[in-house]
Amino acid sequence: MNFSPALPVNICLSLFMSVRAENTLRRSLRLICAVLPTPRLAALAIVLFPSLSFAECIPFDQADKHIGENRCVTGKVVRVETGEDGVHYLDFCGERELCPFSVVIFSYDLKNVGDVRQLVGKVIEIRGELNESDDRAEIVLENARQLKGQSAKLPLW
Repeated sequence: MNFSPALPVNICLSLFMSVRAENTLRRSLRLICAVLPTPRLAALAIVLFPSLSFAECIPFDQADKHIGENRCVTGKVVRVETGEDGVHYLDFCGERELCPFSVVIFSYDLKNVGDVRQLVGKVIEIRGELNESDDRAEIVLENARQLKGQSAKLPLW
């Protein structure tokens, strides 16, 4: 298949122009398209590595509007609960059943994440795919690299 050399430039320009609301994302796209040696590489990087497009974090109460997207979500952890089989849940509301967002950490991932109990009372930023579970948005925390800010350096479990 033979592509026009202008195609990647158009992809960068189209992506840049379509992003209006998120200034951080616009800056990231501009940087990606400017830094990589050719527009083709820039376009390829945007497609293959969407995490390079650092979108601003959304508040946890808006996460349910972004199901299926890979997003950064921020909020204050109110409580950490332990469920069946050692599964841990980060709660962002007083009543978990009424909260629109939750973070789940499976027991086998705790060694990669750290002591999540240390997150109580902290505002965290977590990146991951937003899934729907029990009528709420949820991110599965599998690795400490998904956490940013103060929460990124958790002690080992």
